[in-house]
Amino acid sequence: MDSPAAPAPASDLAARLRAGQRFAFGQTWLVYVAFYLVRQNFSYAKPAMIADGFSKQDLRTLSMAYLVMYALGQFFTGMLGDRFGARKVILWSMGLAIATNVVFGFGSGIGFLSLLMALNGIAQAGGFPQCCKVLAAWFEPERRGRIVGLFLSSYTVGELIALVLTGLILRSANWQWAFFVPSALVAVALAYIAWSLRARPEDAGLPPLGGSAPPADADGGSKFGIEARRLLRMPALWVIMSSYFLLKLARYTFKDWSNVYLKEEYHYDPSDSTFAVILIPIGGLMGTMVATWLSDVVFQTRRAPVVVLFTLALAGFSVAFAKLAADPVAAVLLLGVIGFFAYGADAVISAASAMDLGDKEGASSAAGLINGVGSLGTVLSAVVGADLSTWLGWERAWMVLGGLLVISALVLSTRWNVAGKR
Repeated sequence: MDSPAAPAPASDLAARLRAGQRFAFGQTWLVYVAFYLVRQNFSYAKPAMIADGFSKQDLRTLSMAYLVMYALGQFFTGMLGDRFGARKVILWSMGLAIATNVVFGFGSGIGFLSLLMALNGIAQAGGFPQCCKVLAAWFEPERRGRIVGLFLSSYTVGELIALVLTGLILRSANWQWAFFVPSALVAVALAYIAWSLRARPEDAGLPPLGGSAPPADADGGSKFGIEARRLLRMPALWVIMSSYFLLKLARYTFKDWSNVYLKEEYHYDPSDSTFAVILIPIGGLMGTMVATWLSDVVFQTRRAPVVVLFTLALAGFSVAFAKLAADPVAAVLLLGVIGFFAYGADAVISAASAMDLGDKEGASSAAGLINGVGSLGTVLSAVVGADLSTWLGWERAWMVLGGLLVISALVLSTRWNVAGKR
């Protein structure tokens, strides 16, 4: 009779875990880049769509259909991830995003196209919460900040690839191909992810991180909504969501309206104003790395101090931008600095804090709830950019934004000394 197999040595398990972590990180990073290819293409195809007869009001309607459903969808898809597992929801969401993009290219009529944009908003909402769930399953709390910093480079890369790809397509083809070609590329990525993604160490034949698996149904998920209900009973979640609503409102106002401000107030050439705004995500990439590192190493997984300090700095630079943007050099430098603090604070609160609060069991629901509320702020960024700037003038609009950021920092400062799930 054969003797039972000896358990794998601890060193072998540790080596396999490290390899699995690297692979899971790479897969998750690829997933989010892919989502951006069938998300940002609409933004970059807008000039060609206008040339083809769409009005700016048509495009506003399409954008609002997407943004509202993206915000609302995160509440639902976050719970789906904790019920059915991150891998399944990622595959369903990528598939729906591909389908809506392909049909959009063939479609016509604002009502029908708005429906497709709304469906793509729901599909896109299934991306970020599930990526957070995968990373929470594979990485220890004390490393999550730095992992988030590296992971969030994916949307900067995704934005740049979408921009270049769409620009090349529009040089030789009509705008519909800006939806067909990315869909084909993401379909290839979807097939690869379906074959290779292991959303939890258990899926790769490894013990769960921390040594014990959470209570779950046979499919590896918890009952639908149970994690969301648990999280909603936590005062910490409401503090984080309230703070993030204002922070994300500010980030998207800078991201989407700074170029309009420079053109209207200081008569920048359209290409110059667009070039200046490119520095926001570039500065943001650096800020993300620094902020997440600080939250892990300097503040020992206390996320609030970094977010509070970065948000207060962003409030100050909002006022500086209102006062100094007449100088082209100052405007460009300020946009890079604004991106540094805005994206850095955003990364820590939206991803690292969500993963800490939900942990392995509820990271998807936590990310969905936090980012859903934050995304409602992105809808209101249009009010600041389009309406508040008209009523009060741009300088006062930026100052109002700075005041909202101070409120955001004060709300989150109540968690200054808190780490992890508390």
